Amino acid sequence: MKFGGYTPAQLQKLVELSPRFTGKPVARRAAACASTLPDSAPESYARGLLLAAGFTDVRANVTLTEWGYRVDLLIDGWLVIEIDGLVKYDDTTYGPAQEALLNEKTRADRIGNAGFPILRFSPSYLERHPDKFIATVRERWRRGR
Repeated sequence: MKFGGYTPAQLQKLVELSPRFTGKPVARRAAACASTLPDSAPESYARGLLLAAGFTDVRANVTLTEWGYRVDLLIDGWLVIEIDGLVKYDDTTYGPAQEALLNEKTRADRIGNAGFPILRFSPSYLERHPDKFIATVRERWRRGR
């Protein structure tokens, strides 16, 4: 949606106008939860998994802290979920890997020190283990801040 030119409302209308098909209730729910805010398909997928698991306040690309760090997902205003692909550490896209790791460590420390616990997952982990992803998030969420 972010790059395809559709709005959530247009997507909902397309689903409703489509003839009956297997999975239409799921498509209806997906359209109702659609957002243009996630920056990647894995972030959208993670958000969808969380919403389907019963989390109701899952916001994408929220800016936190005085340093203006943007996090992938924020649950209930306090639990940060980051979806990190290996491109972040490929020595090119975000600069040298060592520098990218140090910047990421500084960022994580500042976000954590501001009171926001962070859970990190790779896109491949989400694909292979969606149930474990939800279980891990749910367990951390139950412990609270």
